[in-house]
Amino acid sequence: MLTTNALFVASFVAATSAACVGNVGGAGSGRGHGSDDPTPETCDKVEEVTTAVTIRSNADFDKVPDGCWDLYAPLTIEGSEITSLAKLGNLQGANELHLSGTSLKALDTLKPLKVYGALSITNNDQLTDLKNLSLEWVDNVPLSITIDDNAVLASLDGVADVTRADGNIAITSNPKLASAALHKLDRVDGSIKVTDNAALTTLDLSALTTVAGIEVSRNQTLTTLSGLGATAIHGSMIVRANPALTTMGSMSSLSRIEGDLIVDDNDALTNISAFTASMQYVTGALSITNNQALGDLGQISHLTGIGTITITNNVNLSFCRAQEVDHCVPTHGTVLINNNKSASNCNCWCGR
Repeated sequence: MLTTNALFVASFVAATSAACVGNVGGAGSGRGHGSDDPTPETCDKVEEVTTAVTIRSNADFDKVPDGCWDLYAPLTIEGSEITSLAKLGNLQGANELHLSGTSLKALDTLKPLKVYGALSITNNDQLTDLKNLSLEWVDNVPLSITIDDNAVLASLDGVADVTRADGNIAITSNPKLASAALHKLDRVDGSIKVTDNAALTTLDLSALTTVAGIEVSRNQTLTTLSGLGATAIHGSMIVRANPALTTMGSMSSLSRIEGDLIVDDNDALTNISAFTASMQYVTGALSITNNQALGDLGQISHLTGIGTITITNNVNLSFCRAQEVDHCVPTHGTVLINNNKSASNCNCWCGR
C-alpha cells in the first residue's frame, strides 16, 4: 500500500509540467489544458496538475509545486492542524475545493483562488469569511456549492458573485451568517436549500430565472425573501418555520411550480401576495398551514390547476378566503380546509 507521501509524489509526477495557461475562467469558456493565452505576469510557467491533492497536515504542503501551478482536479484540505493556506504557493485555481474541519480563520492563499466545480466548506469552526475565493462557472466542470456548519462564518463573499450552478446549492447551519445575497445567481440546474442559519436576516435570489427547487426553512431571524425572477420552479418550493419572515418578495413572472408549494409555520407572514396573477399551476400539493398571522392568500384562488389542497391552522385567515381556493380553482385534487378563522356570509366567490 502506498503511503500518503508516496501518493502525493505519484500525483505530481503524473502532472504535466511547464505548460502555459492563461485566462482559465470566464463563464462558459471551458477549462481546457495548454491554452495559447499569455502566461500570467507573475508566472513564467504554470504547472498543470491533473490528479487530486489532499492536505491533512502541514507536512503535506511540502508536496505542492514550488512555482505557479493550476489544479485540474479536486483539492481537499481537512483537519484541525491546518491553520493557513499560504503554503499552497502560487496556486492559480482548482477544479474543486473541499475544506472540512480545519482551523482556518481566513482563506489566506497568496492570490484569489479560482474554483470551477464543486465547492464544499464544512465544519470549519474558526473561519469567518470566504474572501480570496472566486467561483467561476465553465461548461465542462459541474459547479455545486455546500456551505455547512461553520460556527463563525459571517459572510459569503466570493460565493455571492456566482452566476450559475449545475448542481445543488446548500447554505445550512451557519449560526453567524447574517446575509445570503446571491443577487447575481441566474441559473441553478439543481435545487437551493437555505436552512438553519440562526442569524440570517435576508436572502436575495432576485436574479434567479431557472431552478429545480427551493427550500427556505428554520432560519430564526430571516425577515425578507427577495422573490424570484423565474417563470417556473421545476420542483417544489418550501418555506417553513421562519418565525420572523414578513414577506416573500415579488415573483411576478412565476407561472408554475412543478412540484409542491408548502408555506408552513411562518408566524410573522401576513400574506403570500408574492404569487401574482401570473401564477397558473401548482402541479403537486398546495399546503398552507400553521401561519399565525397569515390573512391573505394573494392570487392562489385564481390558479388554473392545483394537485391537492391543504389549508389548515391559519388562525387569522378567513374561512371564506380559504374556501375560495376550493370553489374557484377549476382543476384540483382532494381538499382539506379547516381550523382557520371563523367567518360567515361569504358573499363573494371567485372575483377576478
